[in-house]
Amino acid sequence: MAGREEAGLDRELADLPADLRWREWMRRIEAVLFASASPVARGDLARVVGRGASVDLLIEDLAVDLEGRPYEVSQVGAGWMLRTRPAYAPVIRAAADVGGQALNLTEFDLAVLAAITSTHPISRDGLKDIFGKEISR
Repeated sequence: MAGREEAGLDRELADLPADLRWREWMRRIEAVLFASASPVARGDLARVVGRGASVDLLIEDLAVDLEGRPYEVSQVGAGWMLRTRPAYAPVIRAAADVGGQALNLTEFDLAVLAAITSTHPISRDGLKDIFGKEISR
């Protein structure tokens, strides 16, 4: 997401009362996290809220707002994402039948995953240093 600015996006929302402005910023962060398959960095989230808004406080309030829901805000590395609460794992497995899905990972794929988990966070350049070649997407 780095480097993207949406033309016409009203970040400040100055026409809204303070409480509604805060709630809208929380919803924007929730929408970004919902739409992203990977953790979203603070700087990326800051681009959808006002300049004086604290992303950390917005995330804290969002976490409170999501209490009692089947998903939560989780910090992963230097970013955040929405994750299903662990208590719902059996329900998801039962409905989605993910237990029977084969991943078909090669030995190299498994090695890359092992490198990522043991040196998290790691960049593509870090993986290149370990494996001596570019890691394709």
